[in-house]
Amino acid sequence: MTATDLLDELKNELDILFADYTLQNKDGDLQHLRIFTQYTPQPSAITINDRASGLKNYTESDFEANFPCIIIQFIESTDNEERRLEMTTLNVRFLFGIYDKAPDCQGWRDILNMIEIVRQEFLTRRYLAEKFRLNMPVKSRLVDSDTWPVYFGEMDLVYETGRASMPAEFVHRRRG
Repeated sequence: MTATDLLDELKNELDILFADYTLQNKDGDLQHLRIFTQYTPQPSAITINDRASGLKNYTESDFEANFPCIIIQFIESTDNEERRLEMTTLNVRFLFGIYDKAPDCQGWRDILNMIEIVRQEFLTRRYLAEKFRLNMPVKSRLVDSDTWPVYFGEMDLVYETGRASMPAEFVHRRRG
C-alpha cells in the first residue's frame, strides 16, 4: 500500500468518474479529460492513448493540448508511531486545468464544477480500494492569479493506510 498504489487507484477512480465528461480544448472541440499522475507529459517525450483521437505525440507547441486535465500529485507521507494505530498518512493534490480563451474569463466555473464532482464522489465513498481511507478536511481552491486562457484549481486530500510494523521480537530486544 504505497503512494504509487494510491495514485494509480485515484487515477482509476477519476477515469471512471469522468468517462463521459467533456470540455472544450484549445481548438474549441469537445474533448475528454486527460488524467495524469504526478506530471503532464513532456513535449515530444511520449505518445499517449487519447480516448477521443487515438495516439497523439506531443510537441513543444502543443502543451495546451493537455487541457482539459486533472493531474494527481503525491505531496508527502508521514509515519507516526505515537498514534494508537500504526498508519501511514499520504497527502495528494489534484490539479485541475482547462483551456478557455473566451473573453468573458469564465473558465473558472468549469474548474469549480470539476472540483465539486470529485468532492461529492470522494466524500460519499471515503474508502478507496479497501486500502486507503480519506481523512478530513478536504481542501479546494481556485488558483488566484490571472492565467487566461488557462485556468487552474487545486484539491488537497489526505489518506491513511496501514503500514509495515516492526516484529515484536525486535521491539522488545535490548541493545547489548
